Amino acid sequence: MNQSSENTFSLDIFEGPLAFLLHLIQKSEINIHDVPIYEITKQYHERIQEWTSLSVDSGAEFIGTTTQLLLMKSKKLLPKHDAIEEEEEDLDPHFEIIHQLLEYCYFKEAAKDLATREEKQSTYFHRGVHNLPEVKKRLGIEHLSMEDLEALFEIALQKSNPQNKNIAEEEWRVADKISALRTLLKIQAKVPFRQLFSEKQSKPELIVNFLALLELMKTGECFVSKEGLSNQIYIYKGSYDTQDNGSA
Repeated sequence: MNQSSENTFSLDIFEGPLAFLLHLIQKSEINIHDVPIYEITKQYHERIQEWTSLSVDSGAEFIGTTTQLLLMKSKKLLPKHDAIEEEEEDLDPHFEIIHQLLEYCYFKEAAKDLATREEKQSTYFHRGVHNLPEVKKRLGIEHLSMEDLEALFEIALQKSNPQNKNIAEEEWRVADKISALRTLLKIQAKVPFRQLFSEKQSKPELIVNFLALLELMKTGECFVSKEGLSNQIYIYKGSYDTQDNGSA
């Protein structure tokens, strides 16, 4: 499947990339009420099953754009008094939906599928300068349950400031966040989880940050664990397996 077909979605009212759909909605050329977001996620999930490799940047772009569509549609659908009540209760009803998107596209099933394909087609995948011994492929998140991952993601999103609604749009790349996290782990072998996420960051940036963390966990460059009775969450340099072997 080529890049253009990967980015194209076919709906009753539109056919093309999500970025262009978002542009048309912002220009009021398409009504957000008429956009079937479930159909978009369904098509994306079906596409994942056909891919021989899963692009993290492409996935981050999909999640970021779809999240923006969800927020726009929800604002249009919710009565004004409901929106006021939500602000008073300091709740974000979109957390659960975003969790489902992440689970649908990445966590567990998609990641396991990718790992299996990488094993079968190992001659086509390289890790750059890393010369690793041949071992059974691991995801780096086996020690975490789905609930653990969702809890970590919610902690990350809670750092975003809902008052910063007029922040200029920026394009966030997972590759850049991976590089930044690698640099941080060279300086600190143990990083508090909350240090990775700032209150000044927008939700799209937080999502990309989280995906970067997952990617480094998958490659065995870091892992997440709670420390002692304090239950403080830290990001550690190295793989979880290395920690187990070192403590044995």
